[in-house]
Amino acid sequence: MAIGLAACGSAQPAPVPGGAGEFEPWAADCATKETFVEAGDSALEGVIVNCMTGEKIPGVQVSARGTADTAERRETTSDASGRYRLELPEGRYQVETFLQDDEYTLDLGEIAIRAQHATVKEIRLDVPRCPPASGRPAVAPQPDRVALIAAVLDHHAAAGIVDAPPRSDPGPTYVTIKGLKTLALPPSNARQYIVTTQGDLQHEATRSGREIRFINIFGLEIAGSCATVTVGGDFVVSRPMGRLCCCSETEVFLRRGGRWAFRMSRVGVCS
Repeated sequence: MAIGLAACGSAQPAPVPGGAGEFEPWAADCATKETFVEAGDSALEGVIVNCMTGEKIPGVQVSARGTADTAERRETTSDASGRYRLELPEGRYQVETFLQDDEYTLDLGEIAIRAQHATVKEIRLDVPRCPPASGRPAVAPQPDRVALIAAVLDHHAAAGIVDAPPRSDPGPTYVTIKGLKTLALPPSNARQYIVTTQGDLQHEATRSGREIRFINIFGLEIAGSCATVTVGGDFVVSRPMGRLCCCSETEVFLRRGGRWAFRMSRVGVCS
């Protein structure tokens, strides 16, 4: 998940070759940058920006906690224009943000506050969801969905997903996808993954008496060149215990030049 702080501008997402409605994120990365400005009092201030769209984000809670044992904690919320300001005594502080709509917390690490200076941070959040689509999104064609699922599986093979790390043995990994019983994956994926149903996996677990782990893709939304996927590790055991679920994560993919590329992820519900 690439999140950070940098100088902010007014640029909007720019089209890229490869298809109508495709765009690059407003910021190619979210590298951290901070500046110090002479002021009448010491403070932490700046603006909060959506790293994917360049839009200012209101309603983000910013909190600072002094690193000394006796230091106090102060917090504020970004206003309608995404700006925030915290007056703080000179010292070092641990800073974090919280975006309530997405239940999304980001630890920004430790910052220094100088006497009679404002520490300016323009916080770029890689928000874990796609920008709203203009108008009603069209139903994505099946080839596009297949290509997106293949990208999800490629990401799993490279980095794992929550509760489902990459396999260390050569055997295939089972995958269940909401609304699909089978899927014609590209050859590279077809050798590593078997798309099936949870019912069939439960039957096999009961027959064999063994636990079967699988990846469960239970949310998949495509809005233009941005896609949001909800995926998690899961497993079934012999009845009467049946299916046991674990944690899920939300993943964002962007389509560039006709290919889906992983952008970011965050852990969601655990049960």
